[in-house]
Amino acid sequence: MSDSSPATTSGPEERVSVLVGDRLCTKCGYNLTGQAVIREPHYGMLIVRCSECATVASVQEYPLLGRWAGRWAMLGAAMWFAASTVFLFATGGAIFGFGMAIVESASRPLALTIAEHQLAWLKEQDPDSLGLQLQWQLGAGPKLYSTLDPDWWATQDPAALLAEAGGWTGALGSSAPGLWSWLSVSLFAAGCFWAVLLTHLRRKWLVLFSLLPAGIAGLFAIAIYAGDTTAAGGWATALSAAEHQLGPIFCGLSIAYALLPLNLGLFFGRPLTRLLIRALLPPRLRNSLALLWTTDGLDPPRT
Repeated sequence: MSDSSPATTSGPEERVSVLVGDRLCTKCGYNLTGQAVIREPHYGMLIVRCSECATVASVQEYPLLGRWAGRWAMLGAAMWFAASTVFLFATGGAIFGFGMAIVESASRPLALTIAEHQLAWLKEQDPDSLGLQLQWQLGAGPKLYSTLDPDWWATQDPAALLAEAGGWTGALGSSAPGLWSWLSVSLFAAGCFWAVLLTHLRRKWLVLFSLLPAGIAGLFAIAIYAGDTTAAGGWATALSAAEHQLGPIFCGLSIAYALLPLNLGLFFGRPLTRLLIRALLPPRLRNSLALLWTTDGLDPPRT
């Protein structure tokens, strides 16, 4: 009588590697990521044992997808990089956009003060010696977009005008608290988005990453405020002159402040996402997103 069963080999199981990536147990649905890949001694096959139910899962030692697997992987990586670059500049642009809106709001009291001083000066001049733009302002009154006479504006003391308008404190108080609130909410949401998108980065690297969109916003601000940008051809409006005086400070302040809600979003983004996953997805579907747990050194969700 012949025995058709395979011959057994002696010796302990050999640990080969650790399973990286999501792989669900076929019996209980537990995510096997992080489990040891071992070579069992009987057939020499690579297997992984489920730590929940001890079910054995075989691991394919040689990939069957051929060279196209690498090509699709490269394409996916290129698309991910391109999308991340677009989102990065969008985040920096959002920070800069909020900064410009805050600058405009903070500059309004100073702009009205400048327009009032010029109107008082215009009333002392001969109307026939004034251009049409300045003559129109005699009847229109002080406006945010009142055109400034270049010669008159060159004789003014911007610091004294700012002090009369309430100083830096008055400008800060008038810079629409609602804009600061929207900046906080928007940047916190952006931080949560980036925390999930950059799942492969630990939290300490996310803090350094937050400097990238802030730096992009800073470059935009430098491009705007480098040199005298109050107006083309020497003419300016009251608002543009006020923004040129207050813009660098308030735009820089907005960019620095944006780092706070952005980093809060980067810190709490993954915990909040894990909380939503637990609340909205059934246990078996949670395991396919185990990377959100393992990247922070946590155990995968259990069924």
